[in-house]
Amino acid sequence: MPAIRLAVVLAVAAVARPAAGAEAGVASDTSKMPLPLKVVGTRIVNSKDEPVLLRGVNAASLEWTSDGQGHILQSVNTAVKDWGVNVIRLPLAQDRWLGKAPEQKDEGVAYRALVTKIVEACAAQRCYIVLDLHWSDCGEWGTNIAQHSMPDQNSVSFWKDCAAAFRNHPAVIYDLYNEPHDVTWEVWRNGGTITDKPNTRRGGPPRTFEAVGMQKLLDTARAAGAVPRQRPTTGRYRFDVCWRQRKTPRLCGPQLPRRRPLDVGGSHPSD
Repeated sequence: MPAIRLAVVLAVAAVARPAAGAEAGVASDTSKMPLPLKVVGTRIVNSKDEPVLLRGVNAASLEWTSDGQGHILQSVNTAVKDWGVNVIRLPLAQDRWLGKAPEQKDEGVAYRALVTKIVEACAAQRCYIVLDLHWSDCGEWGTNIAQHSMPDQNSVSFWKDCAAAFRNHPAVIYDLYNEPHDVTWEVWRNGGTITDKPNTRRGGPPRTFEAVGMQKLLDTARAAGAVPRQRPTTGRYRFDVCWRQRKTPRLCGPQLPRRRPLDVGGSHPSD
């Protein structure tokens, strides 16, 4: 059975606008899908105000391959059907979504279709799915495809397209960037020139590039259809349990009555 690693899903609230992208093929019949989520106080509840406890797994491989190693859909279905999870975290690569990886020859059509198939498979089983921007490229399409310290301008292009494609989907949760780290809070929010500290397994040597801040990604997702509430997150690999004791920056955005989850920091508790 393909390995699936456990992950903790942290969500903040967001608004969904109607009309999803045509290419993504988002199903119009939502009667068999999980109910949209929202945050009320410290609780995650569905559209009927029923509390929801998210218990899920991380289904990796679409960040480092364009085909999910041939079994990503099987992995997801195993987690949902056999393990009984109700949320899947799906790490993605911005280059592969837009067809910029060296092995791709179809401008990303097959990759996007596979992601859509996974989203629909989850939704049909009343399971939520977190679309996680996990791998970026330091602003150079087709190179440096790995886990980096911060998002870049190409990450904005990714969310313009991906958030628009799934903006009307009740099962989808957005994770704007996985584990931003080793930057100041000012850079975390607003971006700036940084020297990258990449994942040493695949990231290559450190590069200096213009990072995009979480506010920019938030604004991009909002323009595509998701308007988040504010949640302070961390600029480290691990969830910063001390953020309540310090003045961390808040992300700006309007508060609207109908909300759907969106993770703006990609951080999580870990040992």
